[in-house]
Amino acid sequence: MKHFRYGWYLLIGPAFALFIFIKDIYSGTNSLSFLSFILILLAVTFGLAIVTIPGVVMHITYYNHDKNKYIGYDPDTLKWTVYSNGTYISFSSEEIKKITNHGSDKGIIGAPWSDYEFSVIELKNGPDILVTCLSLNIKTIIKFFPQETISFQSHYAALLSVK
Repeated sequence: MKHFRYGWYLLIGPAFALFIFIKDIYSGTNSLSFLSFILILLAVTFGLAIVTIPGVVMHITYYNHDKNKYIGYDPDTLKWTVYSNGTYISFSSEEIKKITNHGSDKGIIGAPWSDYEFSVIELKNGPDILVTCLSLNIKTIIKFFPQETISFQSHYAALLSVK
């Protein structure tokens, strides 16, 4: 997954400023001072950080939601098992009432938050289960569920909302 691409965004700023500074030194003009280099470095890095911060916040939110979660499938019993915060929930595909997949499809292509998605699995007799893309590859696993129970919602950013 591309969830760590925003780290590369933060490296682009210093690399760009360093390139401009070195190019100026080797061209012989020396029109840029060290202070100018620092100002360019700060401006470019700050600009890229503004774009990157929402992705970092989203990743931390998804990570905190999933850090003690286990999701597994037993092909012998055809049951899914979700372990979260000391609670086990086991269910089969027939027990699913509805699955709503929330993706970041409307947003800026290549934005740090564009690959994040989560699904809410509503059971007929049981609690709702929230599954994020950090715990499972949702696009791959969704084929195991009845297609008539699946709906998709597109957002600019799939912000995780926990009830």
